[in-house]
Amino acid sequence: MRQLRVAAECAATHELLQMIKAFRPQVVVLEIDDANLDPLAVTKNIRSSHPDLPIMISSGKRDAMLASRLMRSGAQGYILHGDWPVQGARALSLMVGGSRYVTECVMQEILQHLGELEPPAGDARLQALTDRELIVYQFIGQGHPCSRIAREMHVASRTVATYRSSIKRKMNLNTDGELLASAQQWVKQRNG
Repeated sequence: MRQLRVAAECAATHELLQMIKAFRPQVVVLEIDDANLDPLAVTKNIRSSHPDLPIMISSGKRDAMLASRLMRSGAQGYILHGDWPVQGARALSLMVGGSRYVTECVMQEILQHLGELEPPAGDARLQALTDRELIVYQFIGQGHPCSRIAREMHVASRTVATYRSSIKRKMNLNTDGELLASAQQWVKQRNG
């Protein structure tokens, strides 16, 4: 097993990209429990700049839907905080060797959902959202105004408005108030 060590830590996406360029790590571990972090966007950003760099997602929450989307967005691993002491070194070693790793309980949830013909109504509506729409939905649930969402996502405010309209249509929500309440409830459930 290869000897791995922490090369650097940072809290902002722009710093992360600079550190990746400066340190050239074997793997990036992205801690996603920060409420202001958009893990899908950060993962895609890293992937676009460094297509061969393995990305391990570290979370305190069992979230099979988010794990699946993150893996589709370019992450090669998803591990829960509690699994680091026993599985962390093995997981990182597998990833550096070109394999993928997902914490067992999250993998079981992903596999379970593969066999379902009709997921629960709330899940089906969320699964209908694109990754970008899900990011906007998360920001709305965190109480961010359109202008900040646009800045964070590096898009125009009218693009965010288009995403909001699409989310309301897909989620069968009629008003901005219903959208806000739904998104806040979802963020609250995810944050436990």
